[in-house]
Amino acid sequence: MRGDERFARTFSFTQEEAEIGFPIERALDVIYPDDRDYVTAFISQMLQDGSPFRAEYRVRAQDEGWLWILASGRCDHDADGRPLRFPGVIVDIHDRKIAEETLRELTRGLKTRFRKRYRRASRWKRNCARA
Repeated sequence: MRGDERFARTFSFTQEEAEIGFPIERALDVIYPDDRDYVTAFISQMLQDGSPFRAEYRVRAQDEGWLWILASGRCDHDADGRPLRFPGVIVDIHDRKIAEETLRELTRGLKTRFRKRYRRASRWKRNCARA
């Protein structure tokens, strides 16, 4: 497997490693463990039938944290049907994913607060009705 400068940076390879090539397992090792099976299945499908690849997943960042990316592409095959190249793009979507998670957490918090206040108001209404 080979890649360009952006691929090398994203997957923590040197430019030379990306130009020379490396086993695909090395790239898979950089993918977040919970995302690895999902990404591997997409890659396998794409290699078999040439279907487009589009997946959001996390890769190990230079600082040893995790970075969300969107990878899109396809596999070009040679005349004998063997995978030849994988043109595509990698987009950093980390900020968007963090914002989405923050929004989900805020929504959960608001729902919890609403339920508590609704229950409290319902109890108050029942108590008033009894009085």
